[in-house]
Amino acid sequence: MTGKRTKNDIFAVLLVCIAALAAVLPALYTFVLAWKDYSPLQGLSGSHWVGTANFRKLFASPVFPQLLWNSLRLWLVGTVGAGALGLLIAQLAALIRDRRRLALCAGLLLIPAFLPPAVWMTLLTRYIGPALLQNAAAFDLAYLLTAGLPIAFLTAFAGTATAAAYRARGKSGASGALTGTLAALLIRTCACLSPDFETLYLTYNPLVYEKADTFSTYAFRMGLQNGDLSAAAAASVTAMLLQAVVAVVACGLLYLLLRKRPDASAMPEPPSGTSRLPWVICGALAVGFSLLCGLPGDLTRTLPALTSALPALMGLAAAFCVLYAASDGKNPAWVIFAGIALAASGMLSGQYLLLRSAGLINTVFATGLTTWLTPAALVFVLTLAWVTCSSRGAVPWLLGTAACWLAAAGLGRLFPGIAMTMSGAGNLARMLTDLAHFGNAADAYLPLTAVSLVLGFAGAWCAYRAVRKV
Repeated sequence: MTGKRTKNDIFAVLLVCIAALAAVLPALYTFVLAWKDYSPLQGLSGSHWVGTANFRKLFASPVFPQLLWNSLRLWLVGTVGAGALGLLIAQLAALIRDRRRLALCAGLLLIPAFLPPAVWMTLLTRYIGPALLQNAAAFDLAYLLTAGLPIAFLTAFAGTATAAAYRARGKSGASGALTGTLAALLIRTCACLSPDFETLYLTYNPLVYEKADTFSTYAFRMGLQNGDLSAAAAASVTAMLLQAVVAVVACGLLYLLLRKRPDASAMPEPPSGTSRLPWVICGALAVGFSLLCGLPGDLTRTLPALTSALPALMGLAAAFCVLYAASDGKNPAWVIFAGIALAASGMLSGQYLLLRSAGLINTVFATGLTTWLTPAALVFVLTLAWVTCSSRGAVPWLLGTAACWLAAAGLGRLFPGIAMTMSGAGNLARMLTDLAHFGNAADAYLPLTAVSLVLGFAGAWCAYRAVRKV
């Protein structure tokens, strides 16, 4: 038994190392880029070394204090504010005594997390009005209603699923709800200067610049719009280093919570005769929903675009590495990955340069290699990793949930990665955005909402089956 345990530990660590290497490589490119005056003609290696010049320019800029404060403030609004709501929902759900109903509740709470920011923005403007998006004083409330609500429900799912695990082991469900909620918030804390980029981009307008400009929007504007990749890299590296300091503390606290989780040794193992069923279902969901994301962005094309299918498949491989490692009891490998990957996520300049050096820009691989590196995707997968701790039987079901979410992201998110301007990236969302200019935007986004909800219900069913096993 000890030898098998050691092999599982080694395998889990190897899987996490593979995922961490893929996450850190763009960050390394960004780090080198920040110390150079990048020239496309000379390339990264041939560009002049300027030392700290890019950082000095950033720190001396009058926008730097604004970038730092806005990034931190919006993260606090989206995490602390939404976390309080998620904790309340999880505590109420923990009052459910029947385990099956509690697992069903956990799965249903996950559905809102599948709706892309464009849908939340449409709901906000349709039922509340665009005034919140045009008023700098009310921008925090607009951000909370668009980016915060999905965070709240994802946090509530983590709390409710943990409550089910505690209840199954004879512990207090309320204590489990609190533990799961704190774990989800600590995962988000590893990216404390990375509020949701797409939500900010969709709400970006001159009336709210002073409230909405963050490190991520500044890096996008300077690097991918103005062509100053070195200045963008300096901003990204500054945010990464500050996040890394906080991530060390957050990961330490997350590991303490992991150590205090009840052991799964008293739980009965699932019958061996049904062990292959979830893997078959997971594979079917992964292939089916990822191909669904290949709907053509231009209806005149004869072949469907595959750039949105690859994120689901490539992201699923990374998700397997993390979920399998997390299911190996209280192995801290996935916690370390959480800190490294989230602190180094969103390195747009490094991702672009890496893909350009490899000749992958404007290919079907660019989107797939970057979508799962966004903070939103990493937080979702790592939250699932917390749920599957000490329960290897839940891994295939949660992989199905991850496949559905990645498919919904590839289909409905306008910015799945560095390849945000490529055809096929956010196909349906882009097509409906064009239609919205000629009619009612809310009505134009109804198909996207419907497809996202279908994927959400499929992911929720997989999550329900997973929570039954934790």
